Amino acid sequence: MKFIADFKMNYIIDNCSLVNLANGGLLDVCTRLPHKFYVTPLVYHKECTSCKGEVANMIAAGALNLLDFEPGIEDFIDLANQFSIDDGECESILACRENGFALVSDDAAARKCANALLGVANCTGSLGLIKQLTHDELIQCNEAVTAYHVMKECGAFLPRWPAPEIYLCKEESL
Repeated sequence: MKFIADFKMNYIIDNCSLVNLANGGLLDVCTRLPHKFYVTPLVYHKECTSCKGEVANMIAAGALNLLDFEPGIEDFIDLANQFSIDDGECESILACRENGFALVSDDAAARKCANALLGVANCTGSLGLIKQLTHDELIQCNEAVTAYHVMKECGAFLPRWPAPEIYLCKEESL
């Protein structure tokens, strides 16, 4: 069975996933996956406040890319109203749709929207990337579980699992 990690993808990471991965200490490690990662201008310039320094350094180093994108205002308003998502999530999803990219988001409403517009295979969250990290042996299972708990402690809205290693560390389809 093929894993998502076996395919090179272009991902746009929205603000909630940037913050969660930074809090878990794995944002920079994710860029070692065989994918290309982007942030949109609105997320970078307006929303990304708690991890702005780390994101700026990663952009300067070429590990993360700032996407040159400006959505159409009508598409932006329609999508925001239809799915009740914030501006950064809306911009990220529209950029994914226009560029044929996949979305990384931990926001339930944004994922519902992305699943509808981009397809389920083109949407994951921070935990999906962490699972890829363990699959590709870039981190150990205990590091994945620790990151999950730190992210939860920092306020991430992630699934409540009594044993997160069952999802994060098992060899199954991502």
